[in-house]
Amino acid sequence: MSLPTVANPLANSFWQQDALLYSISSNAAHGLPRSNADKRKAVRLLLADAEWGQWSHREIARRCQVSQWFVSRLRKGASHNGYELKPRKVKRGNTVYEMQAR
Repeated sequence: MSLPTVANPLANSFWQQDALLYSISSNAAHGLPRSNADKRKAVRLLLADAEWGQWSHREIARRCQVSQWFVSRLRKGASHNGYELKPRKVKRGNTVYEMQAR
């Protein structure tokens, strides 16, 4: 049995993104305990992405299986002036909207 080939390179990149997001979430649940460097790498991967970087601290923390405080520290340290003022995407119920961060 062979897998279907996809002519659209964008479709392949979406699959790669889905696989990366899944691996970040699943690697926290099994195997050896992750080091702090592993946790930082997972959070920084999501923060560096154009779409995922807009997620709230809580959503990134949930996906990476770390604390919200951990994500907040890394995001603050990654900004050039120590404060992150970009809008973030948040979800309330089934509604996703942009929130202005302070």
